[in-house]
Amino acid sequence: LYSKGGVSKISNRIKRTKSEFAVYVTKQHNLQNIVYLKVDNQLVYHQFYLEPKSFSFPIAKGKHNISIRTFDRMLTYENLEVKDSFKYFLGFNLDSIPFVQDTMLCKTGKLKLPSFSITSCSPSC
Repeated sequence: LYSKGGVSKISNRIKRTKSEFAVYVTKQHNLQNIVYLKVDNQLVYHQFYLEPKSFSFPIAKGKHNISIRTFDRMLTYENLEVKDSFKYFLGFNLDSIPFVQDTMLCKTGKLKLPSFSITSCSPSC
């Protein structure tokens, strides 16, 4: 799951008819905490509400957009083509993905970084 571009997908056939997916986010070869996961903007996992037993989630056949929230990143995997009876492993290597400041939280005032304040927020922010 350590691709050069920072994002990878591996799929394996499973014996179940329903498909599943699992997400792994790493930084410096360590797994990172996932705050929440969404499929097509629908919450499927949140660290404070669901305790995953195997961290594998059912997903319907078709194309889906996956959103992953970590402490300081919002990651997406767009247009995941899901077929029946497959398990999909999505990997994000943060060491290979450029950091982009979370501008949505900047605009709402919910995130204040040491080198960044709402009063100095530029129009592009």
